[in-house]
Amino acid sequence: MPDFSREFPIFVISLEKTDNLQKRLAKQAKIGYNISICGAKKHVFTQKKRNHSMPNIDLLSMHKQFLQNHIKEGGIVADFTMGNGHDTAWLAEAVGPGGHVYAFDIQEAALEHTRARLEEAGLADRCTLILDSHANALDYIHEPLCAGVFNLGYLPGGDRTKTTLHESTRIAVEAAISLVDRDGIILVAVYPGHEEGTVEGNMLDEMLASLDRRKFSVSRLRIINSPTSPFFFAIERH
Repeated sequence: MPDFSREFPIFVISLEKTDNLQKRLAKQAKIGYNISICGAKKHVFTQKKRNHSMPNIDLLSMHKQFLQNHIKEGGIVADFTMGNGHDTAWLAEAVGPGGHVYAFDIQEAALEHTRARLEEAGLADRCTLILDSHANALDYIHEPLCAGVFNLGYLPGGDRTKTTLHESTRIAVEAAISLVDRDGIILVAVYPGHEEGTVEGNMLDEMLASLDRRKFSVSRLRIINSPTSPFFFAIERH
């Protein structure tokens, strides 16, 4: 269990694996931490409070903390929006040398940046980089996933007119859900600061609300009084 006395920006623990948690959380709340509980596994997020001029919650950091409760050593995972390879590299570290990462992007620049990042980190041998739409994921992945990640929008530092589109995003997320194993998770980060991001978020909200709750738990983490801030969906399979 993490040491609550240290100033990690955010960390997560599972109620299922923690003894005497309520007493420790109460103590942290008194000394200036935000405490929130969410998700099928009752993930507990604690974050040191900042000054009033700064946001209290970094949802994109929480994104990775969610993943840590599901990724297994030697597991199979997918980065459905490769970008510059930050998530791909993080996932490759998380699954270890016995695991594997499938990563998708339609832009050659994304593959080049990601390949360089992986080679520098010594992680290239545990990754398959695919120059194709994530909508075609089922053509490449034929084994269960313990985790899958989407960061929708455009390539950071690239052409902002080239964004993920709600039509292909829907197909890709449906494919990811069909691939996720028991006790696995799919995380989808949405960026509503541009028009297509808003459309994608609304589409996913409606689509994911229809999933069978006996098989999946779906959480949406969003700062509701900051409507253009990124938010994400966590789809956890029972």
